[in-house]
Amino acid sequence: MGIIIALEINALFGGLGPMKSVMGVVHCSLALMLAILGILLYL
Repeated sequence: MGIIIALEINALFGGLGPMKSVMGVVHCSLALMLAILGILLYL
């Protein structure tokens, strides 16, 4: 739940950062997938 809240806050108030390029979007989505997978495996 914390990851979802952090993503929503970033979407509302944050800048684009690495999301300006296709490669940045791919890397950010892979990092998010690994974070969620790690949390699910921990549970």
